[in-house]
Amino acid sequence: MKYLSIVILTFCLLLSVTLEAQVNTGSNKIYRVSFKDKKNTPYSVNRPLEFLSQRAIDRRIRFGIPVDESDFPVNPAYLDSLRKAGAQILFTSRWMNSATIKVDTITVIRQIRQYAFVTEAVKVFSSTDSERVDVLPYPVTDTETAGLNYGHAFRQINMLNGDFLHEKGFQGQGVVIAVNDAGFWKVDRLSLFKNMFDENRVKMHVNLIRGDDSVFKDHTHGTYVLSVMAANIPGFMIGTAPKAEYILIVSENGSNEYPVEEEAWISATEIADSAGADIINSSLGYSEFDNPAMNHTYNELDGNTLRISRAADIAASKGLVVVSSAGNQGSKEWKYITAPADADSILTVGAVNAKNEYAPFSSTGPSADGDVKPNVVAMGWGTVAASLEDNKLELISGTSLSAPVITGLTACLIQAFPNKNNMEIIRAIEQSAHLYPFPDHLMGYGIPDYKLAYEILSLSQTPSDKTISLLKIYPNPFKNGLNISFFSKEKSTVSITLYNLIGKKINEYSTEVNANSFNREIFKINGILRPGFYFLELNDGKTKVRERLVAY
Repeated sequence: MKYLSIVILTFCLLLSVTLEAQVNTGSNKIYRVSFKDKKNTPYSVNRPLEFLSQRAIDRRIRFGIPVDESDFPVNPAYLDSLRKAGAQILFTSRWMNSATIKVDTITVIRQIRQYAFVTEAVKVFSSTDSERVDVLPYPVTDTETAGLNYGHAFRQINMLNGDFLHEKGFQGQGVVIAVNDAGFWKVDRLSLFKNMFDENRVKMHVNLIRGDDSVFKDHTHGTYVLSVMAANIPGFMIGTAPKAEYILIVSENGSNEYPVEEEAWISATEIADSAGADIINSSLGYSEFDNPAMNHTYNELDGNTLRISRAADIAASKGLVVVSSAGNQGSKEWKYITAPADADSILTVGAVNAKNEYAPFSSTGPSADGDVKPNVVAMGWGTVAASLEDNKLELISGTSLSAPVITGLTACLIQAFPNKNNMEIIRAIEQSAHLYPFPDHLMGYGIPDYKLAYEILSLSQTPSDKTISLLKIYPNPFKNGLNISFFSKEKSTVSITLYNLIGKKINEYSTEVNANSFNREIFKINGILRPGFYFLELNDGKTKVRERLVAY
């Protein structure tokens, strides 16, 4: 193959475990074995380069995150004992302190359950014939292109003001995006991705299902997902992070659905962390399985019960931004989000169409413990993505496609503010969304505005004599009311007043704000305004800011 995966030396031990064996879906004897501890581990917090890349260590230092025992790989002695008993190691989880194994006979698992260092051994796969269809491709027939050379992808980026970030030079340079998916078929051959390979921006690829690095031979799902971010043919299609670096990991078996894939997802996420990723895109979700006895319940989707969701939150605790699709269950009996979308410290993404309307298939919230889910939405109904035929595109629907719209633009925001931690980045994105601070269970906080998110983050770190800054007023022209977004430097009472051109006060009210806070107010108009020009003023007693508006 022309383009080879880059295997960093410090990951040799990790990959020797995760690549040891292929997940053979013909077997019905795959188990997840959990360990009691990491006692007598050969690893030390004083030698982190033995199990983390320098980039991963730098992320922890930048955000004040200590290296601790959860970063240690599973004790090699425990894995050796499993092998001696007759088990084959498929992959491991350092965070969950477990291994997913394949055994030939039930006798082997009975022996393993007797080990003092083993707390449980749970079956996570039983074979059946099943296949899922995740996305609905349709050929793109409209050949008209829009400005900024985005080609057919213009609407899905412009909807979120993502082109603002790109125009400022933030296109993902130096940011590493890990993509957990089912396969990236033909990505190494399609022209849409040529620039990414030419610039050596595929930093690593690994297939946990096959047990090798052959990510370009299987499923098409990841091809669609990656194209939304990485495509780079001006005038035809440009993605949301066309200059980012990518780690491609196959953790999903596209032909069936079993909990073993959740274990693979956990391992994939740990690989992404260790390799130094900044952000993870997961257009995968789990709730119902081919064996109904293994199904999750809605009550389990509380962000704390399911292993995959706990792992997503652990990734967030390590400083990564984790972006998860909400799921495509909105019009089905299940209807709710799927794991790990219930994790409370990640960004869960639902779907809308090109007219900003909720997509009926998009899974709904809240999580079982009441968290706002999805957090935000993006274009996932008729999203432009790669075709498997070169030099063509498809329109594809699913939250699998809205998630990478958000992931790519979030990578650009991370590039713009490298010293803002993941929670600050997520909070700014939520605050910029059109329904904030009044989320619902269909769209969460709504459609983000990445220009506004950029301004929120800028104001929070830029010294200024102004105690209040007006960020956004919409709609303008207006008729019955206004949405007003502003930043307050100090705790104060802010008066918001509407004047006509001759200075007559039309309407006024006051609101209490906290120091260093982003605020959004809905300003209602009493009565009927005459068409014409008006001024809106914000005043906290120290700073006055004004904006001219048009009523119709």
